[in-house]
Amino acid sequence: LYAIVDTCQLRRSAVPIAMTYVDRLLSNPLTYDQRSSALANILQDRNMYQLIVMTCLYTAVKLHEQQIISPELLSRLSLGRYSIQDIEAAE
Repeated sequence: LYAIVDTCQLRRSAVPIAMTYVDRLLSNPLTYDQRSSALANILQDRNMYQLIVMTCLYTAVKLHEQQIISPELLSRLSLGRYSIQDIEAAE
């Protein structure tokens, strides 16, 4: 994540904020409710975890930075692993 914020010339403080969002998501009992089975697989699926972390960074930057990063840029930085639609749906 620091590589992303450094590349985009954002403040490094966005990374711990993003990880706070990840922690809040993972500590929420509703995350593991059977109705949200996709979220329940976060800790078992590395790709899903990485998508959630990148999406939390995207959200942290939107809320705490003057400059924003686009879902298109995050998709390119993920080397195409996550589409724009993946990032927007995870948000």
